[in-house]
Amino acid sequence: MSGAYARIEGLALARAAARRLCGLVGLTPLRGSGLQSPQDRRAYHAAASLASNDLVALLAAGQGLLVRRGVPAGEALRALTVLALGALRQVRDAGLAGALTGPVARNDGATLSAQLRVLARDDPAAAEAHRALSLRLIDLAFASGRLDKAAARALQLLVSRGPGRSATV
Repeated sequence: MSGAYARIEGLALARAAARRLCGLVGLTPLRGSGLQSPQDRRAYHAAASLASNDLVALLAAGQGLLVRRGVPAGEALRALTVLALGALRQVRDAGLAGALTGPVARNDGATLSAQLRVLARDDPAAAEAHRALSLRLIDLAFASGRLDKAAARALQLLVSRGPGRSATV
């Protein structure tokens, strides 16, 4: 668990003891005062699920796409895990915007559209996930200056249209 973060709550004396315990076992207390209410605790757990369990679901969807194309399951998972680990290292080392790659970062609507078509045909649930995540990536790319407003808007329209979608955003 060394290097992991821990959310600490409770009375002041208990929080102080928990921080000392974290130091002994190599955990880092998660800073911020907004983690004490029940709603804040649920938000913390939702954030943790997005970053961990949902990543597992995305890897499973990717593995399924490759397996349906004849790639052995173990090999597909190993290949995707290498990509995921590389992306996580980039996020750690360069931040979210610095880790952006792929069709959104390149403003490559043709590739993004092709990905969405394949996913809509092969795995509609993964297509919806990719659509939602692509919109988040577009926002990140725009906020970081990787995309200008016109490019971001064009990609948003492309992603929002998709199979069975209207062109309104």
